[in-house]
Amino acid sequence: MKKKTQNVLIELLLVFFMLANLLVFSTAYGFYGVNNLSITRIMPAQRNLADQRMKAAGIGWAREEFNWGLIEPRNNRWSWANPDQAMATHRRNGVQVVGMLAYTASWASSCGGANAQFCKPNINEWKDYVGAVARRYGDVTNWEIWNEPNAFWRPSPNPDEYREILVAAYDTIKSINPSAKVASGGTTYIDNDFINSVLNNGGWEHLDAVAVHYYPGAGPESVPGNRLREELLNLENNTIAPHGGPKEIWVTEMGWQSSQIGLTAQAEVLSRALIIARTVNEAPKILIYNLRDDPTGTYGLVDRSFRPKTAYNYYKKTVEFLGNKWPAQLIDLDDGSKFYVFDGPGGPMAAAWNPDGTRVKGFHINSSSIRCYDITGQSTTTTRSKTGTVTNNRNIDVTSSVVKSWNNGDVTLEFKSRPIFCQLSNFSALNTVPSSNLPQVAGASIKAQVAGVTSVDVATQNNSLSKITGSIQNEFSGAMDAKVIAYKENGSTWQKQSETSTNGGSYSLDLPEGKYYLAYKMPGLLTSRTEPFEVKGDSDISLETRLLSSWVAYSILLGGVVILILFILKYTRRKT
Repeated sequence: MKKKTQNVLIELLLVFFMLANLLVFSTAYGFYGVNNLSITRIMPAQRNLADQRMKAAGIGWAREEFNWGLIEPRNNRWSWANPDQAMATHRRNGVQVVGMLAYTASWASSCGGANAQFCKPNINEWKDYVGAVARRYGDVTNWEIWNEPNAFWRPSPNPDEYREILVAAYDTIKSINPSAKVASGGTTYIDNDFINSVLNNGGWEHLDAVAVHYYPGAGPESVPGNRLREELLNLENNTIAPHGGPKEIWVTEMGWQSSQIGLTAQAEVLSRALIIARTVNEAPKILIYNLRDDPTGTYGLVDRSFRPKTAYNYYKKTVEFLGNKWPAQLIDLDDGSKFYVFDGPGGPMAAAWNPDGTRVKGFHINSSSIRCYDITGQSTTTTRSKTGTVTNNRNIDVTSSVVKSWNNGDVTLEFKSRPIFCQLSNFSALNTVPSSNLPQVAGASIKAQVAGVTSVDVATQNNSLSKITGSIQNEFSGAMDAKVIAYKENGSTWQKQSETSTNGGSYSLDLPEGKYYLAYKMPGLLTSRTEPFEVKGDSDISLETRLLSSWVAYSILLGGVVILILFILKYTRRKT
Protein backbone atom coordinates (compact mmCIF):
# COMPACT_ATOMS: atom_id res chain seq x y z
CA MET A 1 0.00 0.00 0.00
CA LYS A 2 2.84 2.32 0.86
CA LYS A 3 4.53 1.69 -2.49
CA LYS A 4 1.27 2.32 -4.36
CA THR A 5 0.77 5.62 -2.52
CA GLN A 6 4.32 6.69 -3.40
CA ASN A 7 3.73 5.92 -7.07
CA VAL A 8 0.53 7.95 -7.10
CA LEU A 9 2.31 10.90 -5.48
CA ILE A 10 5.14 10.70 -8.01
CA GLU A 11 2.66 10.67 -10.89
CA LEU A 12 0.85 13.71 -9.46
CA LEU A 13 4.14 15.57 -9.05
CA LEU A 14 5.11 14.82 -12.64
CA VAL A 15 1.76 16.16 -13.86
CA PHE A 16 2.42 19.28 -11.77
CA PHE A 17 5.84 19.63 -13.40
CA MET A 18 4.38 19.44 -16.94
CA LEU A 19 1.64 21.94 -16.12
CA ALA A 20 4.18 24.33 -14.59
CA ASN A 21 6.24 24.21 -17.77
CA LEU A 22 3.14 24.76 -19.90
CA LEU A 23 2.14 27.72 -17.73
CA VAL A 24 5.49 29.43 -18.15
CA PHE A 25 5.95 28.69 -21.84
CA SER A 26 2.43 29.85 -22.66
CA THR A 27 3.29 33.40 -21.57
CA ALA A 28 6.60 33.74 -23.34
CA TYR A 29 6.18 33.35 -27.11
CA GLY A 30 6.29 36.99 -28.17
CA PHE A 31 6.36 38.05 -31.79
CA TYR A 32 8.92 35.74 -33.35
CA GLY A 33 8.30 32.72 -35.53
CA VAL A 34 9.44 30.71 -38.54
CA ASN A 35 7.97 28.37 -41.08
CA ASN A 36 9.09 25.12 -39.47
CA LEU A 37 6.81 22.89 -41.59
CA SER A 38 7.85 19.78 -39.69
CA ILE A 39 4.77 17.85 -40.76
CA THR A 40 5.44 18.12 -44.49
CA ARG A 41 9.19 18.78 -44.86
CA ILE A 42 11.19 17.47 -41.88
CA MET A 43 11.80 13.81 -41.13
CA PRO A 44 10.57 12.64 -37.69
CA ALA A 45 14.11 11.93 -36.47
CA GLN A 46 15.12 15.55 -37.21
CA ARG A 47 12.14 17.34 -35.69
CA ASN A 48 13.52 17.64 -32.19
CA LEU A 49 16.72 19.20 -33.56
CA ALA A 50 14.64 21.65 -35.60
CA ASP A 51 12.73 22.73 -32.48
CA GLN A 52 15.96 23.06 -30.50
CA ARG A 53 17.39 25.35 -33.18
CA MET A 54 14.25 27.46 -32.91
CA LYS A 55 14.28 27.69 -29.13
CA ALA A 56 17.99 28.56 -29.01
CA ALA A 57 17.28 31.55 -31.28
CA GLY A 58 14.36 32.79 -29.17
CA ILE A 59 11.76 31.66 -31.74
CA GLY A 60 8.47 30.66 -30.15
CA TRP A 61 6.09 30.18 -33.10
CA ALA A 62 6.19 27.48 -35.77
CA ARG A 63 3.94 27.59 -38.82
CA GLU A 64 2.71 24.10 -39.71
CA GLU A 65 0.79 22.87 -42.75
CA PHE A 66 -2.05 20.47 -41.96
CA ASN A 67 -2.42 19.30 -45.55
CA TRP A 68 -5.92 17.89 -46.07
CA GLY A 69 -4.91 15.47 -48.81
CA LEU A 70 -2.25 13.90 -46.57
CA ILE A 71 -4.39 13.79 -43.43
CA GLU A 72 -7.53 12.44 -45.16
CA PRO A 73 -6.30 10.86 -48.42
CA ARG A 74 -9.68 9.16 -48.90
CA ASN A 75 -13.09 10.13 -47.61
CA ASN A 76 -13.26 9.38 -43.87
CA ARG A 77 -9.89 7.55 -43.95
CA TRP A 78 -7.71 9.55 -41.59
CA SER A 79 -3.92 9.41 -41.31
CA TRP A 80 -2.88 11.10 -38.05
CA ALA A 81 0.42 9.43 -37.15
CA ASN A 82 2.73 11.92 -38.88
CA PRO A 83 1.11 15.17 -37.65
CA ASP A 84 0.62 13.63 -34.19
CA GLN A 85 4.36 12.96 -33.90
CA ALA A 86 5.28 16.46 -35.11
CA MET A 87 2.83 18.12 -32.72
CA ALA A 88 4.04 15.99 -29.79
CA THR A 89 7.57 17.19 -30.51
CA HIS A 90 6.45 20.83 -30.50
CA ARG A 91 4.62 20.37 -27.20
CA ARG A 92 7.63 18.71 -25.62
CA ASN A 93 9.84 21.63 -26.67
CA GLY A 94 7.40 24.38 -25.72
CA VAL A 95 6.87 25.56 -29.32
CA GLN A 96 3.55 27.21 -30.16
CA VAL A 97 1.95 26.51 -33.54
CA VAL A 98 0.22 28.61 -36.18
CA GLY A 99 -1.78 25.96 -38.02
CA MET A 100 -2.34 26.38 -41.76
CA LEU A 101 -5.37 24.54 -43.13
CA ALA A 102 -4.91 23.73 -46.84
CA TYR A 103 -5.33 22.47 -49.61
CA THR A 104 -8.26 20.52 -51.14
CA ALA A 105 -8.17 16.72 -50.90
CA SER A 106 -8.46 15.42 -54.48
CA TRP A 107 -11.57 13.36 -53.70
CA ALA A 108 -13.38 16.48 -52.40
CA SER A 109 -12.30 18.88 -55.16
CA SER A 110 -14.56 20.63 -57.64
CA CYS A 111 -12.06 19.86 -60.41
CA GLY A 112 -9.80 16.97 -61.35
CA GLY A 113 -6.27 16.52 -62.58
CA ALA A 114 -3.03 18.07 -61.37
CA ASN A 115 -4.76 21.21 -60.08
CA ALA A 116 -7.40 19.43 -57.97
CA GLN A 117 -5.77 20.52 -54.69
CA PHE A 118 -6.10 24.21 -55.65
CA CYS A 119 -9.78 24.10 -56.65
CA LYS A 120 -12.69 24.97 -54.39
CA PRO A 121 -13.59 22.03 -52.10
CA ASN A 122 -16.97 20.58 -51.32
CA ILE A 123 -17.97 22.91 -48.50
CA ASN A 124 -19.43 20.24 -46.19
CA GLU A 125 -16.39 17.99 -46.56
CA TRP A 126 -14.19 21.05 -45.94
CA LYS A 127 -16.00 21.76 -42.69
CA ASP A 128 -15.55 18.14 -41.58
CA TYR A 129 -11.80 18.33 -42.25
CA VAL A 130 -11.40 21.68 -40.46
CA GLY A 131 -13.40 20.45 -37.48
CA ALA A 132 -11.47 17.19 -37.22
CA VAL A 133 -8.09 18.98 -37.17
CA ALA A 134 -9.23 21.73 -34.78
CA ARG A 135 -10.65 19.20 -32.33
CA ARG A 136 -7.66 16.86 -32.46
CA TYR A 137 -5.15 19.68 -31.92
CA GLY A 138 -7.12 21.74 -29.43
CA ASP A 139 -3.95 23.32 -28.05
CA VAL A 140 -3.53 25.14 -31.38
CA THR A 141 -5.38 28.42 -30.98
CA ASN A 142 -4.09 30.29 -34.06
CA TRP A 143 -5.24 29.15 -37.50
CA GLU A 144 -4.50 30.38 -41.02
CA ILE A 145 -6.96 29.41 -43.74
CA TRP A 146 -5.24 28.36 -46.97
CA ASN A 147 -1.90 29.51 -48.37
CA GLU A 148 -1.62 32.32 -50.91
CA PRO A 149 -5.22 32.16 -52.17
CA ASN A 150 -4.43 35.00 -54.59
CA ALA A 151 -2.08 32.57 -56.39
CA PHE A 152 -2.83 28.95 -55.45
CA TRP A 153 -6.46 28.86 -56.58
CA ARG A 154 -7.79 27.29 -59.78
CA PRO A 155 -8.93 27.89 -62.38
CA SER A 156 -7.98 31.43 -61.28
CA PRO A 157 -7.89 33.39 -57.99
CA ASN A 158 -11.45 34.08 -56.88
CA PRO A 159 -11.99 36.13 -53.69
CA ASP A 160 -15.69 35.20 -53.55
CA GLU A 161 -14.97 31.44 -53.62
CA TYR A 162 -12.15 31.85 -51.14
CA ARG A 163 -14.36 33.89 -48.78
CA GLU A 164 -16.83 30.98 -48.69
CA ILE A 165 -14.24 28.52 -47.34
CA LEU A 166 -12.85 31.19 -44.97
CA VAL A 167 -16.29 31.81 -43.44
CA ALA A 168 -16.95 28.07 -43.16
CA ALA A 169 -13.58 27.47 -41.45
CA TYR A 170 -14.05 30.43 -39.09
CA ASP A 171 -17.49 29.28 -37.97
CA THR A 172 -16.30 25.69 -37.52
CA ILE A 173 -13.24 26.62 -35.46
CA LYS A 174 -15.15 29.11 -33.30
CA SER A 175 -17.80 26.47 -32.54
CA ILE A 176 -15.01 24.27 -31.14
CA ASN A 177 -12.92 26.98 -29.45
CA PRO A 178 -14.47 30.46 -29.32
CA SER A 179 -11.20 31.99 -28.10
CA ALA A 180 -9.17 30.69 -31.06
CA LYS A 181 -7.94 33.23 -33.61
CA VAL A 182 -8.54 32.72 -37.32
CA ALA A 183 -6.57 34.52 -40.05
CA SER A 184 -7.13 34.70 -43.77
CA GLY A 185 -4.56 32.90 -45.91
CA GLY A 186 -1.34 34.83 -46.41
CA THR A 187 -1.36 36.44 -49.85
CA THR A 188 1.73 35.91 -51.99
CA TYR A 189 2.50 39.60 -51.54
CA ILE A 190 0.59 42.36 -49.75
CA ASP A 191 -2.28 42.21 -52.24
CA ASN A 192 -4.63 44.97 -51.09
CA ASP A 193 -7.08 44.48 -53.96
CA PHE A 194 -7.58 40.77 -53.27
CA ILE A 195 -7.77 41.29 -49.50
CA ASN A 196 -10.26 44.13 -49.90
CA SER A 197 -12.52 41.88 -51.99
CA VAL A 198 -12.32 39.06 -49.41
CA LEU A 199 -13.29 41.48 -46.62
CA ASN A 200 -16.52 42.39 -48.43
CA ASN A 201 -19.84 40.61 -47.87
CA GLY A 202 -19.10 39.26 -44.39
CA GLY A 203 -15.41 38.54 -44.80
CA TRP A 204 -14.29 41.15 -42.28
CA GLU A 205 -16.65 39.71 -39.67
CA HIS A 206 -15.25 36.21 -40.19
CA LEU A 207 -11.58 36.68 -39.38
CA ASP A 208 -9.48 37.89 -36.47
CA ALA A 209 -6.38 38.65 -38.52
CA VAL A 210 -5.23 39.22 -42.07
CA ALA A 211 -2.15 37.23 -43.07
CA VAL A 212 0.32 38.42 -45.71
CA HIS A 213 3.60 37.30 -47.26
CA TYR A 214 6.48 39.64 -48.06
CA TYR A 215 9.10 38.87 -50.70
CA PRO A 216 10.38 42.22 -52.02
CA GLY A 217 13.63 40.98 -53.53
CA ALA A 218 15.51 44.06 -52.31
CA GLY A 219 15.79 45.29 -48.73
CA PRO A 220 12.67 45.94 -46.63
CA GLU A 221 13.16 49.72 -46.73
CA SER A 222 14.63 50.12 -50.21
CA VAL A 223 11.93 49.71 -52.87
CA PRO A 224 9.44 52.57 -53.41
CA GLY A 225 5.90 51.22 -53.21
CA ASN A 226 7.03 48.05 -51.43
CA ARG A 227 8.59 49.31 -48.20
CA LEU A 228 7.56 46.99 -45.42
CA ARG A 229 6.40 49.48 -42.77
CA GLU A 230 4.49 51.63 -45.26
CA GLU A 231 2.90 48.55 -46.82
CA LEU A 232 1.70 47.17 -43.47
CA LEU A 233 0.32 50.53 -42.34
CA ASN A 234 -1.42 51.04 -45.68
CA LEU A 235 -2.98 47.58 -45.38
CA GLU A 236 -4.26 48.31 -41.87
CA ASN A 237 -5.44 51.88 -42.35
CA ASN A 238 -6.70 51.91 -45.94
CA THR A 239 -7.79 48.32 -46.63
CA ILE A 240 -8.78 46.63 -43.36
CA ALA A 241 -10.05 49.43 -41.08
CA PRO A 242 -12.62 50.93 -43.52
CA HIS A 243 -14.55 47.64 -43.41
CA GLY A 244 -15.30 48.07 -39.71
CA GLY A 245 -12.11 48.67 -37.75
CA PRO A 246 -8.60 47.31 -37.32
CA LYS A 247 -7.56 43.67 -37.31
CA GLU A 248 -4.28 42.01 -36.47
CA ILE A 249 -1.81 41.52 -39.32
CA TRP A 250 0.16 38.28 -39.35
CA VAL A 251 3.28 38.21 -41.51
CA THR A 252 3.32 34.45 -42.01
CA GLU A 253 6.10 34.39 -44.62
CA MET A 254 8.98 36.78 -45.25
CA GLY A 255 12.34 35.89 -46.69
CA TRP A 256 15.33 36.23 -48.97
CA GLN A 257 17.48 33.52 -50.56
CA SER A 258 21.13 33.37 -49.59
CA SER A 259 22.01 31.79 -52.95
CA GLN A 260 20.77 34.94 -54.69
CA ILE A 261 22.06 37.75 -52.50
CA GLY A 262 24.72 36.08 -50.35
CA LEU A 263 24.84 34.82 -46.77
CA THR A 264 25.71 38.18 -45.18
CA ALA A 265 23.19 40.19 -47.19
CA GLN A 266 20.45 37.68 -46.34
CA ALA A 267 21.29 38.04 -42.65
CA GLU A 268 21.26 41.84 -42.80
CA VAL A 269 17.93 42.25 -44.61
CA LEU A 270 16.22 39.66 -42.39
CA SER A 271 17.33 41.47 -39.25
CA ARG A 272 16.24 44.84 -40.62
CA ALA A 273 12.89 43.46 -41.78
CA LEU A 274 12.27 41.98 -38.35
CA ILE A 275 13.03 45.33 -36.71
CA ILE A 276 10.76 47.21 -39.12
CA ALA A 277 7.87 44.77 -38.73
CA ARG A 278 8.15 45.20 -34.95
CA THR A 279 7.40 48.93 -35.35
CA VAL A 280 3.84 48.14 -36.47
CA ASN A 281 1.74 47.53 -33.37
CA GLU A 282 -0.93 45.65 -35.31
CA ALA A 283 1.57 42.95 -36.40
CA PRO A 284 1.93 40.59 -33.40
CA LYS A 285 3.24 37.61 -35.41
CA ILE A 286 6.28 37.78 -37.69
CA LEU A 287 7.24 34.42 -39.20
CA ILE A 288 10.36 34.10 -41.31
CA TYR A 289 10.40 31.78 -44.31
CA ASN A 290 12.11 29.36 -43.77
CA LEU A 291 13.75 27.57 -40.83
CA ARG A 292 15.82 25.33 -43.12
CA ASP A 293 17.03 25.39 -46.69
CA ASP A 294 14.99 22.91 -48.71
CA PRO A 295 14.09 22.17 -52.33
CA THR A 296 12.01 25.38 -52.49
CA GLY A 297 15.16 27.48 -52.08
CA THR A 298 17.87 28.79 -49.77
CA TYR A 299 15.58 30.90 -47.62
CA GLY A 300 16.57 29.05 -44.44
CA LEU A 301 18.09 30.31 -41.23
CA VAL A 302 19.96 26.98 -41.17
CA ASP A 303 21.23 24.82 -44.02
CA ARG A 304 19.96 21.38 -45.05
CA SER A 305 21.98 19.78 -42.22
CA PHE A 306 20.58 22.27 -39.64
CA ARG A 307 23.91 24.12 -39.40
CA PRO A 308 23.25 27.78 -38.53
CA LYS A 309 23.79 30.25 -41.34
CA THR A 310 24.75 33.90 -40.80
CA ALA A 311 21.03 34.74 -40.93
CA TYR A 312 20.38 32.47 -37.94
CA ASN A 313 22.96 34.30 -35.81
CA TYR A 314 21.68 37.75 -36.82
CA TYR A 315 18.08 36.70 -36.17
CA LYS A 316 19.03 35.36 -32.76
CA LYS A 317 20.83 38.58 -31.77
CA THR A 318 17.95 40.73 -33.03
CA VAL A 319 15.46 38.79 -30.90
CA GLU A 320 17.84 38.96 -27.93
CA PHE A 321 18.19 42.75 -28.16
CA LEU A 322 14.53 43.59 -28.92
CA GLY A 323 12.76 40.91 -26.87
CA ASN A 324 9.16 41.92 -26.22
CA LYS A 325 9.89 45.65 -26.15
CA TRP A 326 7.48 47.96 -27.93
CA PRO A 327 8.26 50.78 -30.42
CA ALA A 328 8.87 54.05 -28.62
CA GLN A 329 10.47 56.39 -31.17
CA LEU A 330 11.34 56.04 -34.85
CA ILE A 331 13.94 58.42 -36.28
CA ASP A 332 14.45 58.45 -40.06
CA LEU A 333 17.38 60.65 -41.04
CA ASP A 334 17.58 62.37 -44.42
CA ASP A 335 20.46 60.20 -45.66
CA GLY A 336 18.39 57.01 -45.18
CA SER A 337 19.84 56.14 -41.77
CA LYS A 338 17.43 54.65 -39.22
CA PHE A 339 17.50 54.96 -35.42
CA TYR A 340 14.49 53.06 -34.05
CA VAL A 341 14.02 52.99 -30.28
CA PHE A 342 12.12 50.22 -28.50
CA ASP A 343 11.25 50.34 -24.80
CA GLY A 344 10.10 47.80 -22.26
CA PRO A 345 11.62 45.01 -20.17
CA GLY A 346 15.34 45.59 -19.82
CA GLY A 347 15.12 49.28 -20.71
CA PRO A 348 15.23 51.21 -23.99
CA MET A 349 17.19 49.73 -26.90
CA ALA A 350 17.72 51.35 -30.30
CA ALA A 351 18.39 49.60 -33.59
CA ALA A 352 20.51 51.68 -35.96
CA TRP A 353 21.44 51.04 -39.60
CA ASN A 354 21.62 52.48 -43.11
CA PRO A 355 20.52 50.15 -45.93
CA ASP A 356 22.98 51.75 -48.36
CA GLY A 357 26.09 51.08 -46.30
CA THR A 358 28.37 53.05 -44.00
CA ARG A 359 27.25 56.60 -43.19
CA VAL A 360 28.19 59.02 -40.40
CA LYS A 361 25.33 61.20 -39.21
CA GLY A 362 24.56 63.51 -36.30
CA PHE A 363 21.23 63.89 -34.52
CA HIS A 364 19.77 64.33 -31.04
CA ILE A 365 18.28 61.71 -28.75
CA ASN A 366 16.92 62.38 -25.28
CA SER A 367 19.15 60.05 -23.31
CA SER A 368 21.85 60.51 -20.70
CA SER A 369 24.17 57.90 -22.21
CA ILE A 370 24.51 55.45 -25.08
CA ARG A 371 26.30 52.11 -25.40
CA CYS A 372 26.27 50.19 -28.69
CA TYR A 373 26.75 46.53 -29.53
CA ASP A 374 27.46 44.67 -32.75
CA ILE A 375 25.00 42.15 -34.13
CA THR A 376 27.70 39.77 -35.30
CA GLY A 377 27.92 37.85 -32.05
CA GLN A 378 29.51 37.63 -28.63
CA SER A 379 33.01 37.80 -27.25
CA THR A 380 33.94 34.83 -25.11
CA THR A 381 36.33 34.93 -22.18
CA THR A 382 37.44 31.88 -20.24
CA THR A 383 38.74 32.01 -16.68
CA ARG A 384 40.50 29.03 -15.17
CA SER A 385 41.07 28.48 -11.47
CA LYS A 386 41.55 25.65 -8.99
CA THR A 387 37.79 25.28 -8.69
CA GLY A 388 37.19 24.91 -12.43
CA THR A 389 36.66 26.82 -15.67
CA VAL A 390 34.17 29.69 -16.11
CA THR A 391 33.14 30.87 -19.59
CA ASN A 392 31.59 34.33 -19.96
CA ASN A 393 29.79 35.42 -23.13
CA ARG A 394 29.44 39.14 -23.62
CA ASN A 395 27.97 41.16 -26.46
CA ILE A 396 30.64 42.90 -28.51
CA ASP A 397 30.79 46.53 -27.36
CA VAL A 398 31.48 48.81 -30.36
CA THR A 399 30.67 52.12 -28.69
CA SER A 400 34.17 53.52 -29.11
CA SER A 401 34.20 52.81 -32.85
CA VAL A 402 30.64 53.80 -33.89
CA VAL A 403 29.87 56.73 -31.54
CA LYS A 404 31.98 59.50 -33.06
CA SER A 405 30.83 62.15 -30.59
CA TRP A 406 28.41 62.49 -27.67
CA ASN A 407 27.32 65.59 -25.77
CA ASN A 408 24.18 65.38 -23.62
CA GLY A 409 22.22 63.54 -26.28
CA ASP A 410 23.82 65.19 -29.30
CA VAL A 411 25.32 62.15 -30.98
CA THR A 412 27.25 61.52 -34.17
CA LEU A 413 26.91 57.86 -35.07
CA GLU A 414 28.41 55.59 -37.69
CA PHE A 415 25.65 53.58 -39.38
CA LYS A 416 26.24 50.36 -41.33
CA SER A 417 24.08 48.13 -43.51
CA ARG A 418 23.96 45.59 -40.67
CA PRO A 419 22.11 46.83 -37.58
CA ILE A 420 23.88 47.83 -34.41
CA PHE A 421 21.95 47.96 -31.14
CA CYS A 422 22.38 50.81 -28.68
CA GLN A 423 21.32 50.72 -25.02
CA LEU A 424 20.02 54.09 -23.82
CA SER A 425 19.89 55.40 -20.26
CA ASN A 426 17.18 57.73 -18.93
CA PHE A 427 15.60 57.81 -22.38
CA SER A 428 12.62 60.03 -23.15
CA ALA A 429 10.87 60.65 -26.45
CA LEU A 430 9.81 64.14 -25.33
CA ASN A 431 10.92 67.14 -27.38
CA THR A 432 13.18 65.21 -29.73
CA VAL A 433 14.35 67.74 -32.33
CA PRO A 434 17.10 67.97 -34.94
CA SER A 435 20.32 69.51 -33.76
CA SER A 436 21.94 72.12 -36.01
CA ASN A 437 25.32 72.08 -34.25
CA LEU A 438 26.37 68.48 -34.85
CA PRO A 439 29.14 67.29 -37.16
CA GLN A 440 27.43 66.12 -40.36
CA VAL A 441 28.37 64.29 -43.52
CA ALA A 442 25.06 65.30 -45.14
CA GLY A 443 22.38 67.80 -44.08
CA ALA A 444 20.91 67.88 -40.58
CA SER A 445 17.23 67.39 -41.32
CA ILE A 446 15.46 64.64 -39.41
CA LYS A 447 12.01 63.08 -39.51
CA ALA A 448 11.01 61.80 -36.08
CA GLN A 449 8.00 59.56 -35.57
CA VAL A 450 7.07 58.90 -31.98
CA ALA A 451 5.30 55.74 -30.90
CA GLY A 452 4.69 55.09 -27.25
CA VAL A 453 5.99 57.94 -25.10
CA THR A 454 5.32 61.57 -26.03
CA SER A 455 3.65 64.59 -24.54
CA VAL A 456 -0.13 64.84 -24.89
CA ASP A 457 -1.33 66.98 -27.77
CA VAL A 458 -3.73 69.41 -26.09
CA ALA A 459 -5.60 69.89 -29.36
CA THR A 460 -6.83 66.33 -29.13
CA GLN A 461 -8.59 66.93 -25.83
CA ASN A 462 -12.34 67.48 -25.74
CA ASN A 463 -15.03 67.77 -23.13
CA SER A 464 -16.55 64.33 -23.80
CA LEU A 465 -14.60 61.99 -21.56
CA SER A 466 -15.10 58.33 -20.80
CA LYS A 467 -14.19 56.94 -17.41
CA ILE A 468 -11.99 53.86 -17.66
CA THR A 469 -11.99 51.88 -14.46
CA GLY A 470 -10.21 48.65 -13.89
CA SER A 471 -8.36 46.30 -11.61
CA ILE A 472 -5.13 44.36 -11.91
CA GLN A 473 -5.12 40.90 -10.43
CA ASN A 474 -2.25 38.48 -10.01
CA GLU A 475 -3.22 34.94 -11.02
CA PHE A 476 -1.98 33.71 -7.64
CA SER A 477 -1.78 36.50 -5.08
CA GLY A 478 -4.71 38.78 -5.87
CA ALA A 479 -4.59 42.57 -6.36
CA MET A 480 -1.40 44.15 -7.69
CA ASP A 481 -0.16 47.74 -7.52
CA ALA A 482 1.39 49.29 -10.60
CA LYS A 483 1.57 52.39 -12.75
CA VAL A 484 -1.07 52.41 -15.48
CA ILE A 485 -0.25 54.37 -18.63
CA ALA A 486 -2.76 54.98 -21.43
CA TYR A 487 -1.34 55.29 -24.95
CA LYS A 488 -3.56 56.76 -27.68
CA GLU A 489 -3.31 56.00 -31.38
CA ASN A 490 -2.30 59.06 -33.41
CA GLY A 491 -1.99 58.16 -37.08
CA SER A 492 0.71 55.52 -37.35
CA THR A 493 2.06 56.11 -33.83
CA TRP A 494 0.97 55.78 -30.20
CA GLN A 495 1.18 58.75 -27.82
CA LYS A 496 1.10 58.83 -24.06
CA GLN A 497 -2.28 60.24 -23.06
CA SER A 498 -2.60 59.75 -19.32
CA GLU A 499 -0.99 58.05 -16.34
CA THR A 500 -2.17 56.95 -12.90
CA SER A 501 -1.28 54.54 -10.13
CA THR A 502 -3.37 51.72 -8.77
CA ASN A 503 -4.71 51.68 -5.24
CA GLY A 504 -5.25 48.16 -3.97
CA GLY A 505 -5.09 46.97 -7.57
CA SER A 506 -7.80 49.40 -8.79
CA TYR A 507 -7.40 52.44 -11.04
CA SER A 508 -9.44 55.08 -12.87
CA LEU A 509 -8.65 57.17 -15.98
CA ASP A 510 -10.67 59.82 -17.83
CA LEU A 511 -10.03 59.52 -21.57
CA PRO A 512 -11.39 61.27 -24.67
CA GLU A 513 -12.66 59.35 -27.68
CA GLY A 514 -10.03 57.31 -29.53
CA LYS A 515 -8.16 54.04 -29.72
CA TYR A 516 -5.96 53.12 -26.73
CA TYR A 517 -3.93 50.46 -25.09
CA LEU A 518 -2.90 50.39 -21.43
CA ALA A 519 0.63 49.57 -20.27
CA TYR A 520 1.36 48.39 -16.74
CA LYS A 521 4.72 49.23 -15.25
CA MET A 522 5.94 47.18 -12.32
CA PRO A 523 8.78 44.70 -11.80
CA GLY A 524 8.34 40.99 -12.41
CA LEU A 525 5.62 40.88 -15.07
CA LEU A 526 5.50 38.49 -18.00
CA THR A 527 2.59 40.37 -19.57
CA SER A 528 2.48 44.15 -19.26
CA ARG A 529 0.04 45.66 -21.76
CA THR A 530 -3.53 45.26 -23.00
CA GLU A 531 -4.80 44.73 -26.51
CA PRO A 532 -5.93 47.99 -28.21
CA PHE A 533 -9.52 49.04 -27.47
CA GLU A 534 -11.91 51.77 -28.60
CA VAL A 535 -13.24 54.60 -26.41
CA LYS A 536 -16.35 56.23 -27.88
CA GLY A 537 -18.18 59.30 -26.59
CA ASP A 538 -18.79 59.51 -22.85
CA SER A 539 -19.54 55.83 -22.26
CA ASP A 540 -17.71 54.26 -19.35
CA ILE A 541 -15.55 51.15 -19.68
CA SER A 542 -14.54 48.65 -17.03
CA LEU A 543 -11.48 46.44 -17.47
CA GLU A 544 -10.14 43.55 -15.45
CA THR A 545 -6.60 42.42 -16.15
CA ARG A 546 -5.07 39.23 -14.82
CA LEU A 547 -1.29 39.13 -14.91
CA LEU A 548 1.15 36.35 -14.24
CA SER A 549 4.06 37.37 -12.04
CA SER A 550 7.30 36.15 -13.56
CA TRP A 551 8.68 35.43 -10.09
CA VAL A 552 5.75 33.12 -9.34
CA ALA A 553 6.02 31.43 -12.74
CA TYR A 554 9.75 30.89 -12.42
CA SER A 555 9.28 29.57 -8.87
CA ILE A 556 6.78 27.03 -10.17
CA LEU A 557 9.17 26.02 -12.92
CA LEU A 558 12.03 25.69 -10.44
CA GLY A 559 9.86 23.58 -8.17
CA GLY A 560 8.99 21.34 -11.09
CA VAL A 561 12.66 20.93 -11.98
CA VAL A 562 13.52 20.02 -8.37
CA ILE A 563 10.74 17.43 -8.34
CA LEU A 564 12.00 15.93 -11.59
CA ILE A 565 15.55 15.71 -10.24
CA LEU A 566 14.32 13.99 -7.09
CA PHE A 567 12.33 11.57 -9.20
CA ILE A 568 15.40 10.73 -11.31
CA LEU A 569 17.58 10.29 -8.23
CA LYS A 570 14.99 8.04 -6.60
CA TYR A 571 14.79 5.64 -9.53
CA THR A 572 18.52 5.79 -10.26
CA ARG A 573 19.24 4.64 -6.70
CA ARG A 574 16.64 1.87 -6.97
CA LYS A 575 18.29 0.47 -10.11
CA THR A 576 21.77 0.52 -8.56
